[in-house]
Amino acid sequence: MECTAEEICESDFKIKYYIDWDDIDSLENWVEKLDLMCVPEWDIYRISWVYYLGEIVGCLCMARIPDLFGRKIPLAVTTAIQFPVLIAIILTDSLTFMTVLAFFLGILHIGIYNGCYIDICEYTHTKWKNHVCTVLLVFDMVTVIIIGFYWRYISKNWLGLLIFAASLNGLSIAGMFLIPESPEYLYSFYRFNELREVIARIAKWNKADSNLEDLTQSQIMIMSQESKTKDLTQFYRFDTELDLKQIKFSKDVAVRQDSYVDSIKKGEEYRKSVEIQRSVKAGIQEFFKNPEWVRNLILNMALWALVVMNYQINDYYECFFPGDQFEFLMAISVVELIGYVVGGFVFESFKVKPATNLYMISFTICLVGSLGILLNDEEENPWLDLVFTFISKFGVAMAFQGVYLANVLFPIVFSSTTFGVCCMMGSTSAFVSVF
Repeated sequence: MECTAEEICESDFKIKYYIDWDDIDSLENWVEKLDLMCVPEWDIYRISWVYYLGEIVGCLCMARIPDLFGRKIPLAVTTAIQFPVLIAIILTDSLTFMTVLAFFLGILHIGIYNGCYIDICEYTHTKWKNHVCTVLLVFDMVTVIIIGFYWRYISKNWLGLLIFAASLNGLSIAGMFLIPESPEYLYSFYRFNELREVIARIAKWNKADSNLEDLTQSQIMIMSQESKTKDLTQFYRFDTELDLKQIKFSKDVAVRQDSYVDSIKKGEEYRKSVEIQRSVKAGIQEFFKNPEWVRNLILNMALWALVVMNYQINDYYECFFPGDQFEFLMAISVVELIGYVVGGFVFESFKVKPATNLYMISFTICLVGSLGILLNDEEENPWLDLVFTFISKFGVAMAFQGVYLANVLFPIVFSSTTFGVCCMMGSTSAFVSVF
């Protein structure tokens, strides 16, 4: 005979039960592993709650680190630490310990996701950053589709997914040895010798000629005519590197008056860069001296909170779907994936204020879908409810594209910090939505 979890847990007698593994919705997940059948719902929700809390703590503690110490080392450290955490998740049978692991996983997730996104963008030319963001978000959704496909057609057991995740983490640790420091980061902090080595390494990896003859059209570099046939790492000279030589000009020896003025400006920029790198306090002070940066940060934080809250509400909404829950997960993930791609094209199509226009279009679409869900009678028009749900999800996905790309509004020396602060607002929205 059939029985429910409530009947099993509320009975005064120990009821022996068996799970119907032939049921399409049955999963061999943490309910069995952690013995959650009769655990209060709050203890189960606490795993998600603590994970998002870990993300918030991660944003507060780790977002500034890559701006101070470089992109590679913090990313490598968090990736390496995550591996034993995943192994512990696979092995533990304790709900309390799993909750603690979820907290640390949230912290590490911010370090890895922040590092990967910033790193990828800084390896890419400005005109391609939009496409890189689109590809990153598309792969994010492909992962969700793979999870849905795994549950529906491959296995009901959670263990395979965790082993797959741990294996990818192990490969990522090995891959970190192949990735050099971010060229844009080194350039922004005037570490030109390291930058020359990184560019030569990238050129070698891409099987490109590192001779200066091929790079004379570069927008960020200039070189003397006599060095064109020399080795890149020895003779490469950057525009800012040459400009810094003017810092020692005095008013008397300067060829032109504007040369002396330029040298003062360059000297001030160099001083600020050094202070920002050496001191967290100095960096924060320099950031808040610029009202445009502060305004953009506040606006971007608000948009992150709004987008993530809409995303979470859409995820928790249960609408009609002709298939099972795994097929619905794959279907709505495909809709979201298409939203990312379309959002990228929309952003690219506007030459003036592309992020603003993308926000207006995406939020309008999301509003149409949300109002449709509220006004439609689900029982009378279930298919229409599904359409409005897909429309809302599509709009939210397009908005996500915008909040990611908006980070280009900030200078490289603050890009990890600003992205981390905005992620904190998103994690806070997700944290609140659990309740």
